Amino acid sequence: MPSNLILFGSTLGDTERIAGRLAKLLPGETRLASVATFRMASLMDFDRILLGTSTWGAGDLQDDWESAVGQLRGLDLTGKTVALFGLGDASGYPDTFVDGLGILHEAVSKAGAVRVGYWPTDGYAFDASRAVVEGRFAGLVLDEASQSHLTEERLGRWVREL
Repeated sequence: MPSNLILFGSTLGDTERIAGRLAKLLPGETRLASVATFRMASLMDFDRILLGTSTWGAGDLQDDWESAVGQLRGLDLTGKTVALFGLGDASGYPDTFVDGLGILHEAVSKAGAVRVGYWPTDGYAFDASRAVVEGRFAGLVLDEASQSHLTEERLGRWVREL
């Protein structure tokens, strides 16, 4: 079984709660870690890496990711499988919906990782997002503010697709 890492940045606890729910759904051993205290070079110790963030304000990356994303860009993740998940509020921020996810995607892509877990944009009402890549989200998108009733089904479906 592959070893999994779920690395998250969480200000109010929503992303951390989602990371915990994901950990229960993944096969194999899974380590949960906050990006605030994680040593980025340790990413190389895991077979499958899931990175999670929320988006703050008008499209800003979650605070704990701000310093870590530069380190992430500088790593060589060639051959590492990476999936992303992001939380956002489409009704409150339709012009920058889950932009934090898009910022993480850019960093992971620059690092050379094998990207998995793209997610359809169907079922979300938003105007613009940096997280849309070739017509799909760069990872699982959850809108706990207005679509929390869909979270469980989306989590299960995404993990099955990984």
